[in-house]
Amino acid sequence: FAVIRATYEKVTGNRWSRSDSEIYAEHRLDKIPVDKIISVLEAVSQRTPVKINSFNYFVKEIVACPDPRNRARPALAL
Repeated sequence: FAVIRATYEKVTGNRWSRSDSEIYAEHRLDKIPVDKIISVLEAVSQRTPVKINSFNYFVKEIVACPDPRNRARPALAL
C-alpha cells in the first residue's frame, strides 16, 4: 500500500487523502498486484492532458485492465 500511495503522490503531485483510502478499500484494490496498479498509475498519468485530482481517476482502469499473467490461453482450432 505504501508503494502505491507514494507512486500516486509522485505522478500526480497530490497528497494521498482519506477519500483516496476509502476508494482504495471500497474497490478492494488490495487484491490486485501492486505492480499492476503502479503500472496503471504511471501510464494513465503520462497520457492524460488534465490535472488528476484524486485516486478515483485511476480506479476504472485499474479494475478493468486484465493482468497479463492471468490471461487464458486461446483455444486451439481443430
